[in-house]
Amino acid sequence: MPQSADHARPPVGRCWRRPLAWLNSIVSAEHRTAIPVQQLMNIGRLMNPKAILLPLVFVLGAIHAYAKRSPPAEVPPVTYQDIKYSAPHWGAFNGRKQNGQYIQARSAETDKLLWELRIYEVKYDPKLESDVQDIFITSLKVVEGHLEVTNEAQDKFVVDLSKRKVIKGAKRVYEGKPRDSGR
Repeated sequence: MPQSADHARPPVGRCWRRPLAWLNSIVSAEHRTAIPVQQLMNIGRLMNPKAILLPLVFVLGAIHAYAKRSPPAEVPPVTYQDIKYSAPHWGAFNGRKQNGQYIQARSAETDKLLWELRIYEVKYDPKLESDVQDIFITSLKVVEGHLEVTNEAQDKFVVDLSKRKVIKGAKRVYEGKPRDSGR
């Protein structure tokens, strides 16, 4: 039995709700006839591409926005007694597996690394993405020969620069959980 002209096109005005529902009308349970190749070739042309593309972009964008966090703000280094103290964010570039948590002391003249110190620890939950668990250092300040370090959790640590040791907030461990990324 030949297909009628009504079955060759999707219903006007309903395409956006159920873009593939009209395909069921091409081969109904009553007619069980093969679909001509010419009609199959026209399927892509007959469907409204916006009806498929717009929801796809929305869903993929929502997934990406949920899974990722915004990058941390750069922390300006401070110099004290010809030594520049900085907080590098990206541990992978420095041979570490975790981001944040460290300060570095470099010669102000040569920029040679003199020493580095882990300020706190983050224990990552392997079930979550690591980027949403990172806690970055947000500020450095020298006060009376000590370096004050503040992180995204608003915790303050004090480092005795002469001893190269954390004297306030030492041994702080953060358990892996998603952090507010400030979006």
